[in-house]
Amino acid sequence: MNNLIIKYFLRRGYILFCPKSHNFGGFHESLLWALKFKESKNFKIIINFPFIDINKHYYSYFQKNYGKKIVFKYLLTLSLKEILLSIIITMFGNLLILVCKLKLLAIINFFLKKKINKYKFPFLGFGLRQIQEFDIFSNQKKIYSILHTEVCIDKNENTKDKERLVSFCVKDNNYESKKSSSIFATADINNYKESLNYLISKGFKIDRVGDNTMKNFDFNNQFFKDNTQSKNHFDVLHEKIKNSSFYFGTGASHSVIPDLYNKRKIITNNIDFIQNCISASYSNFAIFKKVFSFRKKKILSIEEIFFDKELFFLRLNDLIINKELVLIENNPSEILDTVKSFLNYDIKHEITLKMREYEELKKNAIQSYKKKNIQSFYLKMYQDSKINIPENFLNTYLFNSSKLDEISKEFVIKKILILINI
Repeated sequence: MNNLIIKYFLRRGYILFCPKSHNFGGFHESLLWALKFKESKNFKIIINFPFIDINKHYYSYFQKNYGKKIVFKYLLTLSLKEILLSIIITMFGNLLILVCKLKLLAIINFFLKKKINKYKFPFLGFGLRQIQEFDIFSNQKKIYSILHTEVCIDKNENTKDKERLVSFCVKDNNYESKKSSSIFATADINNYKESLNYLISKGFKIDRVGDNTMKNFDFNNQFFKDNTQSKNHFDVLHEKIKNSSFYFGTGASHSVIPDLYNKRKIITNNIDFIQNCISASYSNFAIFKKVFSFRKKKILSIEEIFFDKELFFLRLNDLIINKELVLIENNPSEILDTVKSFLNYDIKHEITLKMREYEELKKNAIQSYKKKNIQSFYLKMYQDSKINIPENFLNTYLFNSSKLDEISKEFVIKKILILINI
């Protein structure tokens, strides 16, 4: 039903967009795709913003609602017709959500003997809620074109000293107190000190962004500012990324925001093997966490990870909890090497031979899963994603080798020594 409504507006030159506002990552990702869709096809946009929430996404009675200011500011840049249609559709859409919130839909289902889903029924428009939404694209070429469309939600950036500013964010485990999050997407911020000092030595100023749940970071430098405790940290997060030269830190939800402002990024401790942190350019750089398998008693090569369905599709939480594997964070030297590779990148240069091998492996893995008819949002959306990986990292971890075996042995010995000391 929702697809029919989306198609109805598409035929009239509009994309009907209903942001996933109950979820931090979902809001930014759905907004990014809606903007890419709009720009790639030169559509107008109607925004159906859900102010009322029926999802139990957080450990509190009053649920968060993300992006109101961002969307409102963007709405003011649209035509009068787009604004009026957005207001009308938003009022109607929230009325439908209220029907679900007040249990009226359950009563309707009872009397009509229907099973209308309250998490799908009221949210009219494109919003990355169902994989079927991508059926509106007739082939993969159209999705490729949309993914590689650059967007900028706010072109009024502060250009003063922009080339010397870095937005920096490392996700940690503290957010678990508010919401169950992916335990594989976090990192130790102390491993970034060497890289921050290097960036500062190159004339950059660092703006740490995030939210007030993040750990205190003991790093004193006149060119480093910690904004995580700001009262309006969500707004500050967007403002700092918008006005920066590039983003540096961990992946997951925060790393989507740079794409909304067409910013380059360095992603460390990455684990998004398909998404590549929603990157569509080799001017962005990333390195992965290492995966140690207790069954194989070794660190897995990227090749092994690509052809392991559970790992490739990020079904990691249960594997970690059941102690079937452990994720090894990037060390300071790996992070620093990635920063240097990023700063030395020349868009005129072709990708390395190792990167070509990496891309071929990824392509073969995706084809293998498609043949097995595995349905995934990620495959439809991100099979053509691109990101650059430093050659040193690929030389070590792309394939099995004696060097990788040696690193695995060192890791095991280190863990044994830690246990002995305990």
